[in-house]
Amino acid sequence: MEGISAALETNLLNRGAFQIMERSQMDKVLKEQNFQSSGICDTSECAIEVGKLLGVQNIIVGTLSKVGETYTVSTRLINVQTGEVLKSTTHNTSTKVDAILTEIVPIIADELSGATPLIDTTSKLQAAATALPAAPLADTTPKLQVTAPLASSLPAVFDTTALGKTHHLKSDPQASSLYRSPRKAFFYSLIIPGAGQAYVGHWGRGAAFLAVDLTLGFGWWYYAIHKSDEEMNKAHTYADKNWSSKKYESTYYSIDSALKSSKADTNVFSTLNSSRSSLCASIYGTGSSLYSYCNDISNANYGAHLDTMSKDINPSNRNFHDATTFYSLVGDQNEFVTGWSDAAAPDVIALQSYYDVLADGNPDTKPTTLYPFGTSNMQSVYNSMRSKSNDYARLQKWFLGGMLLNHLAAALDAALLAQSSNRRLYEMETRWWENVHVWGGLAWNSNTPTTQVQTWIDF
Repeated sequence: MEGISAALETNLLNRGAFQIMERSQMDKVLKEQNFQSSGICDTSECAIEVGKLLGVQNIIVGTLSKVGETYTVSTRLINVQTGEVLKSTTHNTSTKVDAILTEIVPIIADELSGATPLIDTTSKLQAAATALPAAPLADTTPKLQVTAPLASSLPAVFDTTALGKTHHLKSDPQASSLYRSPRKAFFYSLIIPGAGQAYVGHWGRGAAFLAVDLTLGFGWWYYAIHKSDEEMNKAHTYADKNWSSKKYESTYYSIDSALKSSKADTNVFSTLNSSRSSLCASIYGTGSSLYSYCNDISNANYGAHLDTMSKDINPSNRNFHDATTFYSLVGDQNEFVTGWSDAAAPDVIALQSYYDVLADGNPDTKPTTLYPFGTSNMQSVYNSMRSKSNDYARLQKWFLGGMLLNHLAAALDAALLAQSSNRRLYEMETRWWENVHVWGGLAWNSNTPTTQVQTWIDF
């Protein structure tokens, strides 16, 4: 009788010793385990088998019989793993059948939850299933019903109930295969987006996170690395073809001679060629003797450097000490514009005037030009190519930032999925349609077989 089962469940819950498993969850587990039964287990072995499938440690089987005017309720607590009978109880009453609900059931609940501890809070999960089967009143053979309870005017049936401490569920041998650690799921997806989702069982969701990460990773490589390098290599090739070390050095030498002939201030040349030392270092390195000749035009061995530059050297035909710095200087500094093929020789008088403005110390006096050595369209094209390469490289922060966010989002999502999966495993959370119950079957009413169907929704 479902009333006795409900009363026993309520009494056990009120004592705070157990977590009751929903019938829908039990049916779901049995279905997933492909348990085949006509509805009644006729042996204790069958009841133990069901208990193992449900992942419980103990199972309670019982009988309800009547001899004359006396009702007898017997229960046995059986360890599912060993088959050992841990506790047995027998209670008789000759009063009305209602006494079973009001007197006998509370006593059974006290004995099961209090007198004999079923929960070891310092070790693994303890769980139990209660069942008092549908059986003839004179039949005292233990039976377990795992489908639906039958309503009857006689207290002949208890429906199946599973009990356990949910916070130890993951340590249970049967449940451990279903439990998913949120922490593991988090770190799996933090390392490889989608791995945590796959660990929980959401393969499609995991594939989506992985696809996003691979897309962002490919975008980062293609644009920030491949395209950036491709455009920069194009720029360097353009510079190798159109910037001449011979032309630059020849113009440099001519400007020096012209300034000396005009008896200009000796600081003019060094001031206007402030990056000359960096260019020499990028070609030879500061430890080379040619660096000293390059950096000092008055050096007696300057000719050795001039001969080297006259061969139109560039990083493609000579091993430069620092090619990256060299390519930056010929694009960024106006003093090296004279090396570009389309650049005209600068006006020495204009250079002297430019220097005079800088040297007078008057902040209100501004140079008439920002390019004292002239301009070059080729230098502008070269700088545009470098700028395009740098634009691609700057995309790196967006792709890497997106990947970082995707890793974090995947990790949080995986942890939440694991928690949701565990809540469903504990039956702490159900969908609304899982709370809809339909029970029915054959029952006895005043020795007459009748059928009854009941439907309700849990809130």
